[in-house]
Amino acid sequence: MQQLTGLDVSYLYLDAPNQPVHIVCLFIFDAGSGKEKFNFKAYRELMASRLHVSRIFRQRLVETPLHLDYPYWIEDPDFNLDFHIHRMALPKPGGWEELKDLYRHILVLPLDRSRPLWNMYLVEGLDSIKGISPDSFAMIMKVHHVAIDGISGAHILNNILDPTITPRKLQAPVWSPDSMPDEIELLKKSMVNTIKRPLQVKKLISQVKQGGINLIGRAFSGKIQHASIPFDVPMTRFNGAISSHRAWDSISCSLAEVKAIGKAADSKITVNDVVLTLCAGALRRYLADKNELPSHPLIALVPVSIRSTQETMSMGNRISTMLIKLATTEKYPEKRLEMSHKYANSAKAVFAGFDDEMLADSLEALPYLLGGAAALLYRKTQKKNWPQLFNLVITNVPGPFNPLYANGIPLKSVYLSGPIIDGNGLFIGIFSYAGLLTINVNVCKNMMPDVEVFTNYLKESLRELR
Repeated sequence: MQQLTGLDVSYLYLDAPNQPVHIVCLFIFDAGSGKEKFNFKAYRELMASRLHVSRIFRQRLVETPLHLDYPYWIEDPDFNLDFHIHRMALPKPGGWEELKDLYRHILVLPLDRSRPLWNMYLVEGLDSIKGISPDSFAMIMKVHHVAIDGISGAHILNNILDPTITPRKLQAPVWSPDSMPDEIELLKKSMVNTIKRPLQVKKLISQVKQGGINLIGRAFSGKIQHASIPFDVPMTRFNGAISSHRAWDSISCSLAEVKAIGKAADSKITVNDVVLTLCAGALRRYLADKNELPSHPLIALVPVSIRSTQETMSMGNRISTMLIKLATTEKYPEKRLEMSHKYANSAKAVFAGFDDEMLADSLEALPYLLGGAAALLYRKTQKKNWPQLFNLVITNVPGPFNPLYANGIPLKSVYLSGPIIDGNGLFIGIFSYAGLLTINVNVCKNMMPDVEVFTNYLKESLRELR
């Protein structure tokens, strides 16, 4: 039995019918001409043989009595794989639009908290997607954010699938389910943890104090002159209460091309700088077309992994965050790239001045009941357009470098979606796999009913830089 951290529990606080806090990935497998047709039974057996690669697959939540403390993970005594793997098929003609419609629908389906928090959908009938052979198939994997972050998800993918066309024969250890814990024992643990909380607050105060001292030093050195200022965030159509309707679309490009663009501009330009520039260019064009472009730069929340190599397969979240200005006020693409690099460096300088664990520690010091009440209050304030800390989320997850296979069928491409929440209804997720970069847009449909227009602007932004 393992207790959740405060950071993990924060994703439970935010979960609501209009904002399910899930990480959802779409995997397209290219069956190729002359190959055997999709066999659901074979892929179910493959998944059954790989359940041991991560604890997320057979662990469920157990709440503490009266919700006095953070929940626990236990090995589910009632685990049944058939509750988690589902077979579906696209309607004719089985193209990209039909797949997008299905994916949007799955994005907002709730997960049952009385079972392990994941579902897999095996989708047949991909018959008319450009660049994909007929009779190919897709896998849509949904996991609650409480269980994984982007980096751990990428490592789990690496372990479910195979690095060669020949499937591995993995020896699974004997699995033993837990019994449901005694409520009296859970109550005792809750009381002990409550006593420890003041010590966590004391540690947090020390971290904030030292971070403030470091920040003053960096301000005098000029390293943070382009950093974002808290709550100095322009209001946009993406900042308000969200609905349960989603719009989703994606573009693909070569990772080598993105790297080449950065190298051609300046040896110090990173892939992240180029990606932020692409997003800034598309946002600028989209908002300008609607006469809604703010005169100040938009602010992106960018998750930063603090997961060590020893923690790659562990459950839960090991992330911190940066607030980065986007060069949405820059008209010319070369200037936009230059400013994106400066804005990102200033955000990194601010981030480096604080303890990596400060976000996690601040949430750890928050009593469970108070955290839930704070999340409820936050959701209610978003209907009044209160000031925000950021406009949107942009995350860049480096996936496997080499091709992967499922039962000998190659994985062609990977698409990533993360949660949107009240106040911040736009999520842009970037995932790299085997030399291909996908830029994926998950947004409240009421805020962006024309998501295909925005993804076309992402393509235009890439052409400008090229």
